[in-house]
Amino acid sequence: MSPNETLFLESTNKIVKDDISNSSFVSFTIWDFPGQIDFFDSTFDSENIFGGCGALVFVIDAQDDYMEALSKLHHTVKKAHQVNADIKFEVFIHKVDGLSDDHKIETQRDIHQRANE
Repeated sequence: MSPNETLFLESTNKIVKDDISNSSFVSFTIWDFPGQIDFFDSTFDSENIFGGCGALVFVIDAQDDYMEALSKLHHTVKKAHQVNADIKFEVFIHKVDGLSDDHKIETQRDIHQRANE
C-alpha cells in the first residue's frame, strides 16, 4: 500500500490484536487501540497491556486538532512508564501527505515541541 492510499483507510473502531510470527527470529504482537477508547478505564488491565510491551507507537492525525491527542499521549506515556519502565515510545504523525510542504514542517515541529514538554 502506498503512503497516499493510507489517507482513505477507515479509522480503527475496536481493539484489534494481531500476532506476527514470520520466523523463529521475528515474533511479536500488535495491539491496535482506537483513539476514542479510554484504555485507562477500570475495565482495562494496564499491567496486561503494558507489562510485556517492548514498544508503544502513538499515531497522531496531522489533519485534526492534535492538542487532545498530545494530552492523551502524555497521559499514555506516564501510565505506560509506571507499569513498564523499559518500554520504548515512538510517535508517528499520520496524514501529512495532504498538507502543504510549509504546513508539514510547521506541524511536525509543533507536535515534536509539545510532545517533549
